[in-house]
Amino acid sequence: MASKLAKVKNSILVLLSDGKEHCSDEMRDFIQEEGIDLDKNSSALRTAIYQLRNSGINIYSRERGVYQIKEKEKEDIHPFLKDFTTLMPEQKISPKCIYVHGDGSLVLNGRLNAEIKTRQVEIKISNDGKKLALVPDGENNHKFTKSGRTKNTELVKKLKSKHISVPATFEMEQNKDSGIWIGEIHRNVINKKVK
Repeated sequence: MASKLAKVKNSILVLLSDGKEHCSDEMRDFIQEEGIDLDKNSSALRTAIYQLRNSGINIYSRERGVYQIKEKEKEDIHPFLKDFTTLMPEQKISPKCIYVHGDGSLVLNGRLNAEIKTRQVEIKISNDGKKLALVPDGENNHKFTKSGRTKNTELVKKLKSKHISVPATFEMEQNKDSGIWIGEIHRNVINKKVK
């Protein structure tokens, strides 16, 4: 069981966690509301604040008996950067895609290949050629390699007949209820020949 001083310290941290100033009478009332008997002449409150400060908690007192937890401000290493704003890095979001190449090669990118556990996948295409469905363990399955590759020249012919240029990329999302992956054409990849 925690000691009285440990309970007082915990109550102080709870009260000061709002970042606002609190006087010692307010702290004492809060501690008593928490069920800890604290006499007005007891040094437990001062001792608890002293120990919390020594443990690294930045308890600031602008005047005697008024306390507040202050966040430690980071001092800039280079003072000439004080007029600069730090830009936070953007989170990299890599989509799950299947690539359709001109020779009929179909390649799952690494993220999609890791998500599809089976190597037997049925491939379906919408009538307009703008959507692709991957049905794991479907009826008319393509056998994908461990690296996520298979071949289907009929798909390339269907895409070209719908005036969709190849190579093409389909960004896939899984329907959680059915486990089927559905994707729309993401962008047409243009390969420029380097001379």
